[in-house]
Amino acid sequence: MNYRICFNAYLRRQAYRPATIKSYDYALNDYMAYFRLGRKRASLLKNFNPPRLEAYKEYLLDTCGLRPSTVNRRLSALSAFARFLRGRGLLEYNPLETVARVKSDGTSKIRPRASWEEVQKFRREVNLDALELPGRLIVELLYTGLSVRETRELRYDEKAGPGSIKAGERVITLHPEARLALSHYLILRPILRGAYLIAGEEADWSLKPAAVYYLMRKFSQKIAARVTVRDLRLARFVAAQTGEKDIAA
Repeated sequence: MNYRICFNAYLRRQAYRPATIKSYDYALNDYMAYFRLGRKRASLLKNFNPPRLEAYKEYLLDTCGLRPSTVNRRLSALSAFARFLRGRGLLEYNPLETVARVKSDGTSKIRPRASWEEVQKFRREVNLDALELPGRLIVELLYTGLSVRETRELRYDEKAGPGSIKAGERVITLHPEARLALSHYLILRPILRGAYLIAGEEADWSLKPAAVYYLMRKFSQKIAARVTVRDLRLARFVAAQTGEKDIAA
């Protein structure tokens, strides 16, 4: 696969401006050139990870002397490339979500994150609420790595089993708690309206984003710890990097 050509085509389909496409193409080419990566899948994907991306960020700041705003634009471009790879099923998570952006003084913007234990406590609290079938499924899908947008856009298929879901072009195998949450929710789903998997209160019966964030605040208050959508989405990815055991699944 020629990553640059395919990435450019993806950006055009997403209606990015020509100037942005040119800028993103330059950023990807520069990243590949810095690590001397070829166009083979293994070489690029193997080196598209948080440690490499952090090293590249420091190289741009310290060696190239680029302004923080320029470095952040390069990271945004690589984040778009990660979304492209995820859409094709080549990446499980976006590694740029673990790379802190740069403040104007050249230091990293580090946002406090919920601990691994707090994320697991949050999941357990949601699972204990017998009336929160949609919420339980939403939380486990976010924990699987889906974004709020992907979760909202999932389509309801009466014939689909609880073992996997299709998000865009990706078929995602669900972890045990997500499979259980989906199987329980599917018992309720036939009486709900609309074509989306998770029925909501929008005009087309899709889920309102505000409902997801309300759910996060509600159960964060119950465990007295702030857990965000980002924390949930990153938890399994970070666990794979650090060897943490999923104590809730």
